[in-house]
Amino acid sequence: MMRKVALNLARVSLVLSMLVVFAGSFVRMTGSGMGCPDWPKCFGHIIPPTDEDQVKWGAEKFFEQGQMILYEEALWIANASFETSESFNPDNWEKYTRHDYAHFNVYHTWTEYINRLIGAATGIPTFFLFLVGLFYWKRDKVVTLFAAASLFLLGFEAWLGKLVVDGNLVPNQITIHMFGALLIVTILTLLINRLKNNSRSLIGKKTFYLFLIVIGISILQILLGTGVREEVDHLLKSGIERIAIIENLPVIYAIHRSFSILVMLINGYLIYKLIKAVTGQKAYLFMWVGILLIEVLLGIGLTYLGFPKEMQPAHLIFAFLLFLVQLYVFLQVKPDRD
Repeated sequence: MMRKVALNLARVSLVLSMLVVFAGSFVRMTGSGMGCPDWPKCFGHIIPPTDEDQVKWGAEKFFEQGQMILYEEALWIANASFETSESFNPDNWEKYTRHDYAHFNVYHTWTEYINRLIGAATGIPTFFLFLVGLFYWKRDKVVTLFAAASLFLLGFEAWLGKLVVDGNLVPNQITIHMFGALLIVTILTLLINRLKNNSRSLIGKKTFYLFLIVIGISILQILLGTGVREEVDHLLKSGIERIAIIENLPVIYAIHRSFSILVMLINGYLIYKLIKAVTGQKAYLFMWVGILLIEVLLGIGLTYLGFPKEMQPAHLIFAFLLFLVQLYVFLQVKPDRD
């Protein structure tokens, strides 16, 4: 019974974690990362504003303590709850200085807010998974440690999310933020596999070690892709049009693009070897092929269609899915010792 509860909680946490990855990518695609300029509230509200008038100063308006407004192209926080007079009184307000991003766009605000809600929702099953994991300490300490690690990393991601907002989307922190999500997904997948305790198929040692190399290459390719995304964001902020993105990208893009050829070839060869050696995982191998083809097509589309923003989150999501399928199949095999 306890194993079933833990398994279901881990599965729900994994699905929600993937939704967080998708939502975060959608936020970046739409440029909504600063839709909520503060954290954990949004313009000082628990539920974000839906109209610009709610974040604009005006005479004879009531503001609650901590509420944030836009005034003279800057953000201000109410020192106390009060009703305004006929003129702006700076004594009632404290200027927000953690960053200088002072804009309101209701679409961006609610896009970022929904992203945060999904992240908060992920914390609920992950917390209960941790509690259930405590009961496994004597039976299987690995389960307890995995459950604790997933909760710790989720808390770390939330803290890092605050730093990202306070720093107005600092590039390196965004990369760490993304890889934290990748680590959470990895740990939850390992935990699910541990709880299922399936028998594993034997494969040759060379194929097993090739599998390790393929997983390492996938992680490296995701890292390179993240670097490309940061360069794209930088170019867009500097005013470069999407149609001209490719010709202005640095060498990391060329490396990422060329590396994708190796990724496709080595994945194809490994899948061929696994189809011959593994039984019972054919569906996941065919899924692996499908995800790989879609990912390659998305990469080609980004290159030759002027980097359409709609393809960026899809490219990231399928990279995550490719890694997840690889990891899942890897956990179903073991090297033949003979």
